[in-house]
Amino acid sequence: MIKTLILDIETRPLLGYHWALFDQNISLGQIKEDDAILCWAAKWLGEEDVWFSSVNMTTERKMLREIYEMMNEADEIVGWNSNKFDIRWLNGQFALQGWGPPAPAKKVDLMLAMRRSFKLASNKLDYFLTRFGIPNKVEHDGFSLWVGCMNGEKEAWDKMEEYNVGDVLRTEAAYLKLLPWINTNINRSAVSKTLCCPECGGGKYQNRGWHHTRTTSYRRHQCTSVGCGHWFRSNKAGDIIPTVMVPIP
Repeated sequence: MIKTLILDIETRPLLGYHWALFDQNISLGQIKEDDAILCWAAKWLGEEDVWFSSVNMTTERKMLREIYEMMNEADEIVGWNSNKFDIRWLNGQFALQGWGPPAPAKKVDLMLAMRRSFKLASNKLDYFLTRFGIPNKVEHDGFSLWVGCMNGEKEAWDKMEEYNVGDVLRTEAAYLKLLPWINTNINRSAVSKTLCCPECGGGKYQNRGWHHTRTTSYRRHQCTSVGCGHWFRSNKAGDIIPTVMVPIP
């Protein structure tokens, strides 16, 4: 069974000293406190529970260890702009804790998948959710929410948890919407050892013509599972037509 982990992190800013408000170059000596991960939320695709942990609930090391162990269990890890942001952030914090890389897993960055397949006005998750009719992100008061969390305010932390968990649920919805367009490089048909949709694992599909290569023709299928529609080909012996090589006279 393929285990797909949906995750999202929230970070706090660097604290430092500066001389003015605009066009500032902050030197290393002006840093008072490094940036860090405030919290994370994650869930397994298809399960109801959403896991959340923060530096307000436990130590930073334990918070990081929890998501580290979940990533070790995952076959694929899904996020929005996650390759550039969430994964790199987490890897850096794992290294600072003295840990090695988590177990190898396929990384599915939905923003990159959307950009590869579509031309939309914005790459932001909010915009994608709006255009595809998915309930939008949890509203908050902006930067003051982060300040409240850094000051240990309970109301701010409650809102941050709602916001972080909400992002994971909406990322999962975006993943399901984008699924026919994503190439995760995980063949669920091979894992299940039966012919099924290699992307979603659904067993409902229609025979839709043939896929031709230079040497062989394969039966072509389209997944009919709700929300998928991915195209794939069979590799069953009975669904393959070998090409007859005609000798050149």
